[in-house]
Amino acid sequence: NLLLNSNSYWSTKLLERLVKKADAVTVTNPFLQAKFGGIIVPNGRDTDALDPAKFDGHAMRRQLGLESARVVLFLGSPRKHKGIEDLIEAVRLAGTPDLKLLLVGLGADPYSERLRRLAQDSLGPQAILVGQQPWSRVPEFLAASDVVAIPQIETEVTSWQVPMKVFDAMAMGRPVVATRTSGLPEALEGCGWLVEPGKPGELAEAIDHVLTHPEEARLRGMEARERCIKGFSYSSMAGTLMPLVEGLLEKKRLKARAAARHEV
Repeated sequence: NLLLNSNSYWSTKLLERLVKKADAVTVTNPFLQAKFGGIIVPNGRDTDALDPAKFDGHAMRRQLGLESARVVLFLGSPRKHKGIEDLIEAVRLAGTPDLKLLLVGLGADPYSERLRRLAQDSLGPQAILVGQQPWSRVPEFLAASDVVAIPQIETEVTSWQVPMKVFDAMAMGRPVVATRTSGLPEALEGCGWLVEPGKPGELAEAIDHVLTHPEEARLRGMEARERCIKGFSYSSMAGTLMPLVEGLLEKKRLKARAAARHEV
């Protein structure tokens, strides 16, 4: 049933029509605000749970045989708009034997199989391919990485959503290289590296810069965590969302009192 599939066109159109009936609207970014109005409540993460001090990246490196490698990580469900093919090409262009591409989240779908073949053909042993993982293991993979890549390409999908994995990486204090798409420039302002989408050469250069400037990378990773705590954590979301909810509840109480007085 197309209406029961939340990703279908007709389900989306129905839900968009229902927005007008809401007492209040929250959106996650300016693009959606321009379309639906409402108040921006950015996506957030539990920065207490995603605390780099709680995780041992060396243990995951040993498990994957990456003790002496430099690791660029992509973590998430594989989709064409996520630019994974560009990332594979960027690692190939880098031409650094000890650089490993750790792809985590590959499934049994045709696109995942295509990425497996492409990574193996282009990178050989430089590609470390890992299947889908429970969220509880996400911090371990992040802790094991030297740089996290979020190489989204420019599409209609990327214009209205910000990948949650950027906030995972920021909360864990990892250096992030991303493309200038969706809300990534705003999320990573002053604490990440940005390149143009669809340009593997630029992506390769940015990754190489992060890996060859470890102190700069460490400091930006720390800044990314602080930015995440202040702007993209559960507590920061609550600071915006709770006054909105309290305002709606107060309106409901006032309406109920007025109705009671009218009945008297």
